[in-house]
Amino acid sequence: MRIGLTLSRHIAWRLTVAIVVLFVIGLLLITILDFTQLARWITPGVFDVTDAALAALLRGPSLADLLIPFATLFGAIITFVSLNRRLELTVVRAAGMSAWQLLVPAVAVAVLVGIVMIALYSPGAAALREASVAKGVGESRSSLTTDGQIWLRQNGADGPSIIGAAQTAREGTVLRGVTAFVFNEDGTLRERVDAPTARLREGEWLIDEPLVSAEGRLPAQQERYRLPTNLTPAQIGETFADPETVPFWQLPDLIAIANASALPANHLRLRLHELLSLPLLLAAMVLIAAVVSLRFSRTLGVGRLIVAGAVSGFLLYLLLEVSRDLGRGGVVPPAVAAWAPAVLATLVSVTVLLHEEDG
Repeated sequence: MRIGLTLSRHIAWRLTVAIVVLFVIGLLLITILDFTQLARWITPGVFDVTDAALAALLRGPSLADLLIPFATLFGAIITFVSLNRRLELTVVRAAGMSAWQLLVPAVAVAVLVGIVMIALYSPGAAALREASVAKGVGESRSSLTTDGQIWLRQNGADGPSIIGAAQTAREGTVLRGVTAFVFNEDGTLRERVDAPTARLREGEWLIDEPLVSAEGRLPAQQERYRLPTNLTPAQIGETFADPETVPFWQLPDLIAIANASALPANHLRLRLHELLSLPLLLAAMVLIAAVVSLRFSRTLGVGRLIVAGAVSGFLLYLLLEVSRDLGRGGVVPPAVAAWAPAVLATLVSVTVLLHEEDG
């Protein structure tokens, strides 16, 4: 029993160190690359090299969270290969221990790392990303335009309405190519408003140079149209924010706000389920590493093992991206899109291990 506990601690410690080292290396590389991208925003007296470096450091953690599955995969491969090269696995197997007993501490570490990423790392990275806005980067990015027709259902002092736009800017508080349908309290259409732009203010949309049409009268050009709304700039801004920068604990509240305001929330639901499925995904990475490295021997060489691990990681990355796109587009439910790759990778790995270990 003592030998088993000691071995478990040994494997868990080696794997933890490998994951942390690989993740830190990846974080440093991403921060450096982000700094080179931010360097083009440098403006003397406004945004200098120091600001760019600080902004890159603040943004790096939120950009690097995608690395943790691959840090876990290659960390597990390095751990298993190291144990194999030192003949530790050979001795353990000769003592009658199976691969499943060896994998228990490794899988436990992966699950624990996933929980830490959800509960601590994600909120911390989001807070640092928000702090980077103070360096001027957030404002410059939030002014970028997002293409794609959107439609929002809302209520106001004058009754319900639907407003749509061909483009959004400043996290949804500025709309371009605007079309609005204004209804009476009984649900009948009162008028239609077409305009080039609209801006969200407290309690209303300010629609510039609108063309207002209604049944029984000719379309009329106006200088400005005020459309009451129950949506606040904060609600719109949070809903259109990058879900990867929203802390895990805030996602359920944002989804509730989006549902109450009839705002699109697929991207938020997808992010929530991606975080919830992270421990299982990391456990699947350990199992994949076991498939490609537990049978390692000196005669096969490290090169073949590296190729096998890289191919496995690349295929899983493609699966994750395809599944994520399907979830964002509403083709499949966000929960299915987030959990399917982790579940599939786990089932395939367990099947292969069962075949190799138990025949």
